[in-house]
Amino acid sequence: MFIGNYIEITGLFFPFRLRERVVNTSRPGEMQVTIQNLMPDTKYRFRVVAHNSHGQGESSAVLKVATQAEVQVPGPAPNLQTVSNTPTSVSLSWDKPLTGNGEILSYKLYYTDRSVGTEEDVDIDGQSYTMAGLKKNTEYSFRVVANNKHGPGVSTEDVIVRTLSDVPSAPPQNLTLEVQNSKSIMVRWQPPPLSGQNGEITSYKIRYRKVSRRSESAVTTAGTELFKLIDGNVLVTFES
Repeated sequence: MFIGNYIEITGLFFPFRLRERVVNTSRPGEMQVTIQNLMPDTKYRFRVVAHNSHGQGESSAVLKVATQAEVQVPGPAPNLQTVSNTPTSVSLSWDKPLTGNGEILSYKLYYTDRSVGTEEDVDIDGQSYTMAGLKKNTEYSFRVVANNKHGPGVSTEDVIVRTLSDVPSAPPQNLTLEVQNSKSIMVRWQPPPLSGQNGEITSYKIRYRKVSRRSESAVTTAGTELFKLIDGNVLVTFES
């Protein structure tokens, strides 16, 4: 049996002949043989010649066949970087995998809100992406998987990033006023809901005015302080 092959370059066949290999059957009358150590994803042509005691006969017609591609999915995308741009967005970038057989067709970005634990994903064509619509002041984990014609590759390690903080989006809760005497009122409250704090509460500002006046006064408390004694006959408003 004579074996020859063509080399496939950019989808074209170039008809120069490499060295032919000859494989002889091991015993007379054998009608099959397995050819090993071929190149993956390569076009070959085969022909068979019978021999007897008088010598070599005519060659069969050439049969062309291709070996299967060597399945090699991409390795991890190196240098995964994350940057918190705004309270609700994170920008990510990464490099092309160093290993993998064939062109990278797409990337899949996986992300998890660590306060919930449910992983979601989005398909991406390039090597950068800005993830928007995230929760404020929240930890997220991100990982990237490259895809080639053989399927998804090896995932990167998780990268954890926290979105930026922002002003509170909810007011303090359970505001109460307690008259202490003829000249003072105790103001008490609870912090905004955790989902509306958007970061650490550093202070509270109590605005108030006396009923007989138009102008307001204000007093500021520490973020951990949840009460304040106000002197006088006043109307009270609040902000954190």
